[in-house]
Amino acid sequence: YALYLIHWPVLITYLVLRDRPMAGPRSGAAIVLVCLVLAVLVTRLVEDPLKRWAWPERSRLRLAAVIVVCLAAVAVPVTAARVAEERRALEISAAADRNNPGAAALLPGFRYQGDPDAETIPVITGEPYAKPSLGEPCPPGTGIDERFQQWCFDTVPNPEPSATMLVIGNSHVHQWIPAVELLAERNDWRVVTYIRGNCLYALPEEQVADHEACARWLEGTDPVVEAVDPDLVLVQGTRSTDEDQEQFTPGMEQRIRGLAERGIQVVGLRDNARFDFVPARCAADHGADAAECTASHVILGPDSPLAPVAELPRVTMVDMGDLICPDGTCAPVVGNVFTYWDNNHLTVEYVRTLAPLFAERVEEALLADGAGFPVGS
Repeated sequence: YALYLIHWPVLITYLVLRDRPMAGPRSGAAIVLVCLVLAVLVTRLVEDPLKRWAWPERSRLRLAAVIVVCLAAVAVPVTAARVAEERRALEISAAADRNNPGAAALLPGFRYQGDPDAETIPVITGEPYAKPSLGEPCPPGTGIDERFQQWCFDTVPNPEPSATMLVIGNSHVHQWIPAVELLAERNDWRVVTYIRGNCLYALPEEQVADHEACARWLEGTDPVVEAVDPDLVLVQGTRSTDEDQEQFTPGMEQRIRGLAERGIQVVGLRDNARFDFVPARCAADHGADAAECTASHVILGPDSPLAPVAELPRVTMVDMGDLICPDGTCAPVVGNVFTYWDNNHLTVEYVRTLAPLFAERVEEALLADGAGFPVGS
């Protein structure tokens, strides 16, 4: 039992002190040996004497006192460590504007004014991708069928908006919500979202995962458009693959054309690159400048299959690829911020630094479209 208790903290302490993701064969053998020795000592010097200690069992009060002391021995250092970690996270966040400019570092004339040894954010924990909040569910009475209500959110409420934007798609439009919120604030828009992870705004047979669930979600897209009556719809225009491809399916094109024919302005986001490895994890293991942690992708090229459709009236394309992967190369860190959380989703922190540039590009695309869509109000 002592070996069970000891092995994990010893291993984690070693990895933290040596700044390594895992123990190798030699260090692993040494850790096992150290754990065995410590386990024997703890068993003989702590566990066995405590088993023979009769004093706590002479009264309930004594037993309760021992239990309280044992709990405190664990709770106090754990609480102290958590408070220290939270304080550290707050300090990093408070200094982020100065130490972690992210995409702002790509602007002409930028000069880094932060601390030379500032930490890269966010801290990569290995947890699943944490999506930005979508706000409150769409209120009752909007005319949306209960079957589809679970995917509808009133992300940026506005009782008297200059325009209403509907965001439709999966996690690759979901990740842009912090930038969409800034865009809406700049233009006094309302934003409603209808999003489900893994689902493409295409045809049921074109889905790459969760086929039945995505078919149900897709069934609600037209009713949601009818109920929300948007002036503008933001969609994922193309899809990247980890096999260096950019997909624009007939179903995607059909959906976009259908919206435009109904008189709705459409912004198609060109997808971000995705990889067969996790850039941030690679950077943590090998360093942010390691050659194996950088990559390119065909989706960073100038030609997109969405471009011909984007020439139609009321359809425009926005491409943020050059601000995620400058000069056609995707590095794991830009402006002291990790760009990707996993192999295909951008970190919330990097999207926040992209938000002003995202808003500018969407506004410019809408103005260039010539449809007279109200921006810059």
